[in-house]
Amino acid sequence: MLETIRQQELDVKFFKKMVKMLMKDEEIAKIKLKSQYDDSINDWIIPPFILKQKEVTLPSLKKTGYDVME
Repeated sequence: MLETIRQQELDVKFFKKMVKMLMKDEEIAKIKLKSQYDDSINDWIIPPFILKQKEVTLPSLKKTGYDVME
């Protein structure tokens, strides 16, 4: 159980960092204000939005020891 909690914490930190790289704090706050948490389905209801001019490119770097994610 502790391992599951640890993995969930790592996942949350990863996703938060990714979102912050893609969006400004003001944009995140704006979407969160328009979103709502639904206890009956135990999940967030997030309205559709468009993310413009963001293209993911990864630079070619020397091997750093990172494993490929599942």
